[in-house]
Amino acid sequence: GTWRVIAAQGEAPPPRAAHSAVVHHGGMFVYGGFGRPSDDGPADALLGDVHRLDLSEGRWQVVEPESVPPNPRCSHSAVLMGGAMYVFGGEGSHAGGDDTDGPSDESDPEGEEGGEGRRRRRAEGGGGKEDAEDEGEEEEEGEEGEGSPPRTPRFRMMSDLHMLTLEPGAPWRQLQPAGEAPCARSGAATTAIGGRMYLFGGWDESKRELDDLWEFRVRTATWARLPPSLSPGGAIGGVPSARTGAVLVAQPTKDRLLLFGGCDAGRQYAELYEYRLPDRRHASSHGSHAHHSERRSHRGSRSERSSARDAADGDAAPGLGPGDGLATDRRVGGWHALEMK
Repeated sequence: GTWRVIAAQGEAPPPRAAHSAVVHHGGMFVYGGFGRPSDDGPADALLGDVHRLDLSEGRWQVVEPESVPPNPRCSHSAVLMGGAMYVFGGEGSHAGGDDTDGPSDESDPEGEEGGEGRRRRRAEGGGGKEDAEDEGEEEEEGEEGEGSPPRTPRFRMMSDLHMLTLEPGAPWRQLQPAGEAPCARSGAATTAIGGRMYLFGGWDESKRELDDLWEFRVRTATWARLPPSLSPGGAIGGVPSARTGAVLVAQPTKDRLLLFGGCDAGRQYAELYEYRLPDRRHASSHGSHAHHSERRSHRGSRSERSSARDAADGDAAPGLGPGDGLATDRRVGGWHALEMK
């Protein structure tokens, strides 16, 4: 194939980075990020707008939900499930007070950190965003010149979860899952199977990389932390180290997740891992796995085709059922390193 520029019509989104996109009913929906909202505006403003590109006509239009939107953010996670876009976490501005919209306010004691905390994070490496201090500390290697990429501002991690049904006039809704949930983070790898969203890694408020894997079920509106291995003997075949900026995709017909790449403060990775999800016929034997696992703690997401039943109840995955030949393998699930030849 060959890359080419598409001259789309309509009101195009402003320039941005660290945003998200999902595809639904012939349209690509772009949300959030940071960039320049107007010609005379700052180049590093957080964005919270939604735009739709009609993939058949090549025309942009602004989507204006009839509700108060989530606070602007970048480096968040977004997936499509059951005709709705689900947005988790990301980075929001320190300015203006509360920007987490929900339970993350209580679970994120570092959220209101001051200049000293930010200096400490910068000294620890941080692994990528070289941001100017709020106090106006001068850059050690000169000012940002013409043609240089804009620096991202110092942001605050969030852990809120929102959904937007991708139909005209539908409102944003903030979800309030019960029980344990992922910590505030950005740069997590996400994907979805039917009514289940999976989230791996990223980095937390202190820019520490994470290695935890979570499952969110639409039907029950609950998070569950998945263990590195679902077998009594522990992890088999290797577990991915803590990292951010990896990609995670779902392969429903084999009931597994594939994780590739990512980075930490010291290196980039080229490893490929699979996570074997448990056979749903034996899920009850692992029902409490989220509470028995140890926690060692961008951008891509891919939504697979799912049936209406999957989207509604978030339970069964496409391609699974009696006689599919996967039961034995899926009873011993968890992370496995794959060798690339």
